[in-house]
Amino acid sequence: MTEATKAYIVTLSYVKNNMNKPETKFYQSLKSHRPKPPGPWWDMIRLESSTMAGIPDLSVVSYRFLEDKKTLISQEFWVELKAQAAAHPRIRPSQFQWLLRRTMLGRDCWLMNQHPETKEIKMWHFHEKIQAERKSQDRIAILDLPNYRFDNVQELISQDPTRFTK
Repeated sequence: MTEATKAYIVTLSYVKNNMNKPETKFYQSLKSHRPKPPGPWWDMIRLESSTMAGIPDLSVVSYRFLEDKKTLISQEFWVELKAQAAAHPRIRPSQFQWLLRRTMLGRDCWLMNQHPETKEIKMWHFHEKIQAERKSQDRIAILDLPNYRFDNVQELISQDPTRFTK
């Protein structure tokens, strides 16, 4: 078996094992409900990286036309998706560091958590003084109160996406 074939099998195994993860289902729900032009809309790209520790799940670009209906405004933000029942979602230290570093470089970064049973969505906007606490060697809990709460994906997606950028 060639090295390329082995790498392909490992990739297929990774994809198959992650298809049923709650975060994957959360992303699929976001993607299927996202708004489309001509109103404000989102372009989302899901990232899976085994080479760059901590990179968030989504790169999102929000678009909208100004009142002249000719000028297009776009803004990018990053989103780490979680599907946890905990009041304070937990992320890996590498994820926390990546989001905080990008925030300090002037980028908008969010942690978006969907409760696996109620489907309520809470969003935390990362900032330089975000309150967090190490809960174990491999988990950090976000202690800040969420910036936004939505009952479900449809309510979240109905928002003007530029609301989530500076």
